[in-house]
Amino acid sequence: MDGIGYINDAFAQLRVSEITAEMVQTFLSDLSESLSGNTVRGLFSKLRVVLDLALKRGWLKVDPLAGHRISLPPKERREAFPDRGQIGKILEFVNSNDHLNQKTCAVLLRRVYFNLAIFAGLRSGEIGTLEWDAVDLDTDTITVRQSCSKIDGITKPKTKAGNRKVPMSGRIKAALLEMLAYQQLQAKTMADATSPNNKSWLINYRWKYGMTPDLDAPRKGLIFKRGAQGLFHAEKIRQGLYMPVMEALGMTGEGKPDFPPHSLRHAAASLFIEAAVQPMYLKTIMGHGSIMITYDVYGHLFPTDNSLRDAIAQIGATFDATTERQRNLSACN
Repeated sequence: MDGIGYINDAFAQLRVSEITAEMVQTFLSDLSESLSGNTVRGLFSKLRVVLDLALKRGWLKVDPLAGHRISLPPKERREAFPDRGQIGKILEFVNSNDHLNQKTCAVLLRRVYFNLAIFAGLRSGEIGTLEWDAVDLDTDTITVRQSCSKIDGITKPKTKAGNRKVPMSGRIKAALLEMLAYQQLQAKTMADATSPNNKSWLINYRWKYGMTPDLDAPRKGLIFKRGAQGLFHAEKIRQGLYMPVMEALGMTGEGKPDFPPHSLRHAAASLFIEAAVQPMYLKTIMGHGSIMITYDVYGHLFPTDNSLRDAIAQIGATFDATTERQRNLSACN
């Protein structure tokens, strides 16, 4: 649900003149139990805009919040995310075949997860429910159309903007093709009645001798297949795919990662911004409901835009030059 949705749910049945400071405080306090402090503060700002507009247009004669101190949650520290050097170390580790002596499927899943998170900015729940038919290998795009949680299972995106197409980089495509080849080998081996009982060993053995995916074969179902423990929701990804990499790279402290899985999404945004991706396009890639959310979350990462200042300075310089020429002509006369 977006910000206006929360406000509508709480106040749409009321006339704006019926809204009181107590109602607003209760609204914010209730939301503080389930939303982050920064999100609640943002919702209050939106509500403040609505009330200011009502006052300006005469729908309200008195500001219902005047003389009342509204208690807001404190501003939160910005979430830490890996810098370019740390991103490089993570990618070098997950894209290396040096640790394929481990369970091959887990290694390949980690590779797909980190590449999707860092180069496409997908959320963990979106990655965990990504299906093969959402991957277009011809146009190199990925369609995001669902997510999941431990409690609710597979769900639709919270907003229309969550349904989106994102570009698929070469690294992502390579990781997905490896995963596709492995799953095809896995399915073929499991269906082979002549295979030994220890089919997992045979799959890994065959994998080491190379396997290319059959791109003509039907591709369907979840890329991160359901296992005995169910869907790859955010917590399962954190424990099974994310933490082993953080621990192997020494990026943990007191049993916690130096930065949470969601920070990879911030890292992706920083790379997009560094590559001069325009804010409106970044909004689409990240699946934000409005450009304001993009600026609220990632505005501090954008370089200071001096283009307007420079343009004004250039205009001024042009007029200065014209004035100087006129003075010189006057002096000659």
